[in-house]
Amino acid sequence: MVNLPTPVKLVMLSKYLKLYDPELREFLINGFTKGFKLGANGENISFLTCKNHQSALDKPEIVTEKIEKEIKKGRYRGPFNSPPFPNFICSPLGLVPKKEAGQYRVIHDLSFPKGNSVNSSIPAEYTSVSYENIENVIHLVQSQGHKALMARADVENAFRLLPINPEDYHFLGFTWNESAPDCPMVVSKTDNSSSAIFNSVVAKLFTASLSDATHKSYSRTINSYLQFCEKYYAECRPFPSSHILLSHFIANLFLRNYSPSTIATHISALSFVHKSNSWPDPTDMFVIHKILKGVQNLKGKNDPRLPITKDILIKLIDSLPCVIVNVDNQLALKAMFLLAFYALLRVGEISTKSGSNTKQVLQVGDISFDRENSTLKGMSLTMTYYKHSDLHPKTIYIPIFADNITCPVIHVHHYLSQFGHSSGPLFQFKSGAPVARSYFTTSLKSALSFIGLDTRYYKAHSFGIGAATSAAARGIPHSVIQGMGRWKSSGFMKYIRMQNFKVIYCTTLGQHCLPKHLSINYLISVINNQCMFY
Repeated sequence: MVNLPTPVKLVMLSKYLKLYDPELREFLINGFTKGFKLGANGENISFLTCKNHQSALDKPEIVTEKIEKEIKKGRYRGPFNSPPFPNFICSPLGLVPKKEAGQYRVIHDLSFPKGNSVNSSIPAEYTSVSYENIENVIHLVQSQGHKALMARADVENAFRLLPINPEDYHFLGFTWNESAPDCPMVVSKTDNSSSAIFNSVVAKLFTASLSDATHKSYSRTINSYLQFCEKYYAECRPFPSSHILLSHFIANLFLRNYSPSTIATHISALSFVHKSNSWPDPTDMFVIHKILKGVQNLKGKNDPRLPITKDILIKLIDSLPCVIVNVDNQLALKAMFLLAFYALLRVGEISTKSGSNTKQVLQVGDISFDRENSTLKGMSLTMTYYKHSDLHPKTIYIPIFADNITCPVIHVHHYLSQFGHSSGPLFQFKSGAPVARSYFTTSLKSALSFIGLDTRYYKAHSFGIGAATSAAARGIPHSVIQGMGRWKSSGFMKYIRMQNFKVIYCTTLGQHCLPKHLSINYLISVINNQCMFY
């Protein structure tokens, strides 16, 4: 369904129209759902563009302000470098004064030129208008009896609340400031030609290129940027942006103590808006790159989180009976700790936030076990929802380890066998409730404190940091680490903390490293366990 630009709530409208004439009710509901048809047939209209009326040209600043306001409200779309539709028709803009002094209304003159306009192509039976006369009003009051009440109401911007059917968008173009044609439309654009099917599919594919989380993040950025422009630069058009306006937006975020990474995310969102509209992208300019570098230099700080190494992992598992009273919960946490480390899982992939979609974490159905003659050989995890996934599933295979103590395959299999859950999130309590992120992080904090580690530096992300660092220390190629952790860019390098390791031994398999704070016994475990990833 096309997302039409109207604030009218269909559920409430349907409720209030319940006792109205069924035909009228159906007409209104259908119109607010699919958009109202203009009724124009397009015959005898042959112009693509036309000159605006002198009234608009005399006060261009007012027209520009009105247009920008409509763009912000999503009722106008553009400008475009080329006609966005076949048979694209432009009608002139005009400006008429309102009753209030100094106030004006922009008119989109669909009746110009006479005999060759959009309105002239609408059949006469669709253009008749009738108004209630005083006799009808008197009759209505009399029919209701003594003490009947009557009121006259006016709906602000009434005609702008009526969404137009996308098939008629090509009738509603205009030009302004000698720019490319602009027209009132929404993002999902269609027309009444054979290209309507392709436009619909293209819009669907383009929308699917971003995850739901990215959509929400970009929407927040756009709203923030528009609010900034409205507050400080109301006279400027927000889009396409200039490098000056963009640099001031960055400065505003900097003064509001936004982190460098958050500012970078905001700029990425604005870059997406410009590129998706084929506008020149100011975020690619040298000065913007340097300003962002300055933000990083002034506000950037080293990530204090330390890696959870295999030695620490074993200690955490051993501590669970001492910090977690419930034996079943000990079993679940042990499996979670091991899987988070060996599969480089993020906390959001194995535990849920309050109110979040429980289907976007690993599910019981995402796990399958590999057996040979009834003997457990390994485990496959099919990741559907993960950071940067774009809904492209990725399967991770983990074979069984010789070391049963730290083997994620054995412990995940044991956990599932004991709990008996056949569907839902992979990690659930015995009651069936999903393991919450808050419970996971609180339990991890208790275990870390018990083994004497500073919880300011060890967090849930420390599992991934430790796994990536340990892999790099053992000579695993960066490309393999990047793929294992499902990173799309070089951002995974931030997870490799070689400064926490001291190189003490080399073999043909790569460098074996010893965490600075651990004993020589760790070296023995490294040599015995030649490779962490399989």
